[in-house]
Amino acid sequence: MSFGAAFLLLVIVVLFESSMIFRSYIGVLNSVREGAMFAAHHPDLTFGAEITCESASPDGGDAVVFMWHICQEAIASGLDPDYLQVLPPETPEGTDPQDPIIVTVEYELVNPTHGILLPWLGRMGLLESFHISASSEVPIRFGLE
Repeated sequence: MSFGAAFLLLVIVVLFESSMIFRSYIGVLNSVREGAMFAAHHPDLTFGAEITCESASPDGGDAVVFMWHICQEAIASGLDPDYLQVLPPETPEGTDPQDPIIVTVEYELVNPTHGILLPWLGRMGLLESFHISASSEVPIRFGLE
C-alpha cells in the first residue's frame, strides 16, 4: 500500500469520525434543550435515587419524566442511552419565574473506528472516545402560562 493510499484512508477515517462527533453533538444538544424546556415548567425537580434511561418513564415524579424526555430525544437522535449522563438542573438564582434554570447533558461517544490501524501510521493520534457535553439555560416558566 502506498503512502498516498494510507493518507487517503486517514482522511476518510477523520471525516467519518468528525461526522459521528457532529451527529452526536446535535443529538446531545436536542436532548438538553428538551430537558431544559421541561425543567423550565417544573423548577422544583428533586433527584433522589439515580435515574437512568431504563428507569425513566412518562408516568411518575417530575424527575422521572424529566429524564424520560431527555432519553427519548437522545434515542431518537441515535445516541446510546447507556453512555448518557444527565446532571440535575441547577437554579443558581432561585426558582422564581424568569430566573434561569440550567440543564447539562454529557455523552461519551465510543469511536467505532478505534480498532482501525493504518499501515505504518497506526492511529495517528485519533482518540478512542470523545466526551460531548452541552448545557442549556432557559428562564423558569413555572406559574407562567
